Amino acid sequence: MLGCARRLLGTSWIIILCLLSMSGAVHAKRLTEIKQPMLWVIEGETPIWLFGTIHLADKRLEKLPLAVNLALRSSDAVYTEIPMEFAELLAARQAMMRTDGKVLSQVLPKPLLARLDEHLRATSAFLNVKSLGNLKTWVVSTLVATPDDSTGTALDIQLYHQAQGLNKEVGGLETAFEQIGYFDRFSEDEQIRMLEESLDAYEARDVNELMMQWYLAGNADNLVELMQQLSAPNTDQTLQQKFVQILLNERNKIMADRIDAKLKAYPNTQYFFAVGAGHLGGAESIIHFLEQKGYKLKRVGVPAVN
Repeated sequence: MLGCARRLLGTSWIIILCLLSMSGAVHAKRLTEIKQPMLWVIEGETPIWLFGTIHLADKRLEKLPLAVNLALRSSDAVYTEIPMEFAELLAARQAMMRTDGKVLSQVLPKPLLARLDEHLRATSAFLNVKSLGNLKTWVVSTLVATPDDSTGTALDIQLYHQAQGLNKEVGGLETAFEQIGYFDRFSEDEQIRMLEESLDAYEARDVNELMMQWYLAGNADNLVELMQQLSAPNTDQTLQQKFVQILLNERNKIMADRIDAKLKAYPNTQYFFAVGAGHLGGAESIIHFLEQKGYKLKRVGVPAVN
């Protein structure tokens, strides 16, 4: 179960993308390394770094661009979305369990239960509906999006552990319990719909590879474009809008507020903030909220567009 917690909290954003379009807008040529890092600097006397990550485990992410490595090594403190600490993940696992006394087989419609079991048995050597026990339905949706054959370590965890190895201050802009709390704001019916659409997405295409190709290409705005399109005619637009509002817009403002608070409290500390790249594009991104507070951000290595 701890492994489930670690994978879940590192891949929560995959669910959002399961609900949304992952069309041919991603580069047709398969990239094997990061072409352009999603790295911004907050300009000032002390450079502050904001780096967009992807919550996937893949060996193609092990070779980071020089600019990212230099920014990380020159920083005093490294903050990811949540603290990547064993104790925190272990404590959070209980919050992933149902509190209504039921198990998954008592909650899901029988056709969906059978479909889920077939998918899990086809993609995992360890998971089936019985092994999921009394996990909340939204947790199951994230497991659909997390293949057994992932290679490497999730980028967020890599950065966090690298910072620890360099004896830097580490921490999170949120807690694991906060992230779980966002998902708990969805009703059981909404969670079942999320599971259905997650299966729809992953049975139709290799969503993780499409995400990886988008990330390696380094086009943050392209993701926002994709998120504005529906993945299928039966996509629940109301649920999609709720997802974006709760899991993107609200969190972006909160994380921007916390970044601002740290920079004001410790103005001489050079920070490296690493968040999912989906938080850095769009009208209500972390960058937008920081700019509203008066910060000037510049993307590293990408010419400004006038």
